[in-house]
Amino acid sequence: MLVLHKIGLLQCGQFLMELKKATASDTVQNLAKPKSIHREWTAGAPVQTKVKPSALKTNASDRLVQLSKPKNRESVVMEEDETPYNEGITKINPAALKAIASARVETLAQEKQTHQSYQPPCPVQSIVSSTTLKAKASIHITQLARPKDRKELEENPNVWK
Repeated sequence: MLVLHKIGLLQCGQFLMELKKATASDTVQNLAKPKSIHREWTAGAPVQTKVKPSALKTNASDRLVQLSKPKNRESVVMEEDETPYNEGITKINPAALKAIASARVETLAQEKQTHQSYQPPCPVQSIVSSTTLKAKASIHITQLARPKDRKELEENPNVWK
């Protein structure tokens, strides 16, 4: 791998010549290969799950039946019938209503102050040059931007091998 600090103070042209001589490592070349399709994949085949016969004959345990039932919500008192969310409020313990917060809890409840030198973010605005607005993508960039054609996959499932 070519590292800038090893090159030293080469001029820009010499640096570019060195870059042209660079080659990709075996790892990079391996990563550049496309992923292959699974050997058992067939185009247009429905997704099927094989269920064992013993699984079809089993009975659910009492605990599983209990967990499958909807949750009992008798303790929920609805706030108002006309609210848009209608989530309801649970009953609050009377002891919790009489509780007094400690000094530490009061300190933790205070909002965090912003730093003195904090500046809020600027609105995102950038000036786009007229040449950038008139730019057109090359044929190669247009081809790269297109998604893979699924017909190609259906005709030849080994496209990426």
